[in-house]
Amino acid sequence: MTIWDMTMTKLTYDKVITALLVVDPYNDFISKGGKIWDRIKGVAEANNCVPNMLQVLNAARGAGLRVFYALHHRYRPGDYETWKYIAPIQKAGWMRKSFEFGTWGGEIRPGFEPNGIDRSPQQTHDEAVFRTEPLIARPPERPLTLKLTNPSRVQTKFPMT
Repeated sequence: MTIWDMTMTKLTYDKVITALLVVDPYNDFISKGGKIWDRIKGVAEANNCVPNMLQVLNAARGAGLRVFYALHHRYRPGDYETWKYIAPIQKAGWMRKSFEFGTWGGEIRPGFEPNGIDRSPQQTHDEAVFRTEPLIARPPERPLTLKLTNPSRVQTKFPMT
């Protein structure tokens, strides 16, 4: 047994301050035929990413953990035409019409939909959900520890303590 195995078998979380954050489970991103799928497919399939994500989501719900969704804005005609400054990632989304509202690609992949108890924040154009969503600023009686598998992406947006 490796140190990793020993650590992971003893891993525990306090349900009061722990939640799962589900980011962009749109068909365009995590489904065959999605507009972004071909660019991530090799890594996603090699790591069994989508089935593992679904397993984690179902385990979190089964354990009674809160589930939050961080969803990128779904493209609609007219979204970016008036913007004076547009980031390259937003321009790419505009050109590809990623997560387009009213299309299959802009829908949440079956099995990943919020279940009525889950918290879905307002959709954003970037990582702004991490800066603005009240899941970060919780009342003292309902604190929440934000745990990210790759915090370096968000680290520049706000201090993680």
